[in-house]
Amino acid sequence: MSSQKGRILCAEANSDVGDLIVLLLEQKGYEVRTVQTVADCLKLAAAESFDLFILNDTYIDGDSIELCRQLRASNPLTPVLLFSLDRTGHHKLRALEAGASRYVSQTSDFVSLVQTIERLLLS
Repeated sequence: MSSQKGRILCAEANSDVGDLIVLLLEQKGYEVRTVQTVADCLKLAAAESFDLFILNDTYIDGDSIELCRQLRASNPLTPVLLFSLDRTGHHKLRALEAGASRYVSQTSDFVSLVQTIERLLLS
């Protein structure tokens, strides 16, 4: 591994949110790659090694739960963090059943999101 703390693949359909996550995590010393689609996420995850996958719950070409399952099948030891605007808990149960390591529902709280990411990478 380089001098970076870790390599993160962030699959975020909204480029503004993805850019904000990259900015926050790069300030903490992480190397972050971003993609906006399920297909690009799976392609990059197969081609490169990552220490963490960050998934959102909405993509134009697929479902985050299925993406989580596929990432978990091909990368069983790499933590997966799924974050969502869904506050009902329905997505949380499905995400954890699909193999997500953590589920965060308050995506507007980016400080908490970064803290969760750091805890996942330290464990």
